[in-house]
Amino acid sequence: MWHLAAVYDLAVPREVGMRINVVGTEHVLRFAESAPGLTRHQYVSTCYVSGRYAGPFAESDLDVGQRFNNFYEETKFLAEVAVAERMRGACPRRSTARRSWWGLDDRPDPEVRRPVLRHPVAAAPEAAPDGHAGDR
Repeated sequence: MWHLAAVYDLAVPREVGMRINVVGTEHVLRFAESAPGLTRHQYVSTCYVSGRYAGPFAESDLDVGQRFNNFYEETKFLAEVAVAERMRGACPRRSTARRSWWGLDDRPDPEVRRPVLRHPVAAAPEAAPDGHAGDR
């Protein structure tokens, strides 16, 4: 089972982000735990869980004391924390968290290229006058 559901809006109100990104993920995790025939749960997160963290942020990093630019980043972080807790506890063999990345590193040989974080603050679109991110 792949879990990609989320509200993707950099200007999302916190209560909406919590309900969809965090509580929704908790519902999926409970379902995954209760499904005896389910062999794998793949959770797709985002590089935005790095928030304002200034250094390199690896796939294995999660809670490094970062602050967040918006509620989207915070709620995706909280959802990934819930998945990570389940990976260490109730369903360690069934759950996997993966993050989406902005691009590939610049190694000349495409066979050894790996995903790298292009810092989300620099890549995030500016908020439009109506408060929503996106094209103006």
